[in-house]
Amino acid sequence: MDIALDSLIAALPRRFSHRRLENQPGMLLRALVGSIENNTSLNPAGLFEWSTMLDQAEQEFIGHTQRVTRLTLKLARYMGLPESEMHAISHGAILHDIGKMDIPRRILLKPGPLTAAEWKIMRRHPVIAYKLLSRIPSLHPARDIPYYHHEKWDGSGYPQQVSGEAIPLSARIFSIIDVLDALISDRPYRTAWPVEQALEYIRLENGRHFDPQVSEAFLQLIETGSIRA
Repeated sequence: MDIALDSLIAALPRRFSHRRLENQPGMLLRALVGSIENNTSLNPAGLFEWSTMLDQAEQEFIGHTQRVTRLTLKLARYMGLPESEMHAISHGAILHDIGKMDIPRRILLKPGPLTAAEWKIMRRHPVIAYKLLSRIPSLHPARDIPYYHHEKWDGSGYPQQVSGEAIPLSARIFSIIDVLDALISDRPYRTAWPVEQALEYIRLENGRHFDPQVSEAFLQLIETGSIRA
């Protein structure tokens, strides 16, 4: 059965208003899990609403999910991934930060560097996402991006510190798009970088943070004007 987010919200206890849920991502996550874990699928509109509520909860990040999803699909197609994989890639990109719904806002929106203890909490969000999506059979194919998108080509990422081609290709593709969008957007802890500075960072991180093949394909698309940062 397909479920739209509005129907889930309507089914919640009245004390959980839509606005209150937006302002308390952890409460929203637990309420949604309790409502959907016995169902087999979610429709795309419901997924976008879900991700939009997370963007709104993080305030400065509104529009991030839609931008990275669109560009990830373009890069995946350019690299020749089969059309049969686009559905899972799209859903994975939409839900890439769903685990942050269980991270305290004082950490998500902190206007400065995180402490070691805060980073330990923040780095739980891919695992939270994987566990959540594992409870929804129709979203099992979408788990790679939420779980692996903070891994790095050289093995220095998280949560598993896997490296190279052990990281699913869809996550390697998404990672470069996600980092670019983060760098050229204002965040609580810094102002947006100029596009050229962000692209230079991607060039420098080729073979360390990013898969060299993916970096090359991405920069080709930028140079040809096929996608714009």
